[in-house]
Amino acid sequence: MAGSNLPTVRRFKYEDYPDAPKWFEQFLSGLNLFVDPIYQMVGGNIGYSNILAPQLYTVTITAPASGNVTFNFTNPLRISPSGVTVGNIYETGKASTHPTSPVSIFWHSSQGTIYVDQVTNLTATKSYVVTLIVF
Repeated sequence: MAGSNLPTVRRFKYEDYPDAPKWFEQFLSGLNLFVDPIYQMVGGNIGYSNILAPQLYTVTITAPASGNVTFNFTNPLRISPSGVTVGNIYETGKASTHPTSPVSIFWHSSQGTIYVDQVTNLTATKSYVVTLIVF
């Protein structure tokens, strides 16, 4: 938000409240720890990294000869995930060898665990390193 109409004063000062009790000084000190980062974000520094803190989960899997790839892991977020997507996938030991068709995952979450129900378009019996982005 470049050019926003934020005030130039970014901190609350105890001296600006001459009739305030002494405990109010401690309160303002704690409040300022919160206000300054918010001021910076609203003042033009809002971005993907400070609105959302995605977590990465990397696992090695082997595509079965038949059936779906399934696995689960503990949800790395403090909230229920709204998305789990593939960040990268490559054959184990061959970081530049990727599946030839787009890979996607189907998943659900329950009681702090993320369950991957299917990973599409993998070659049967090949081993892959998968990095998931949880957000």
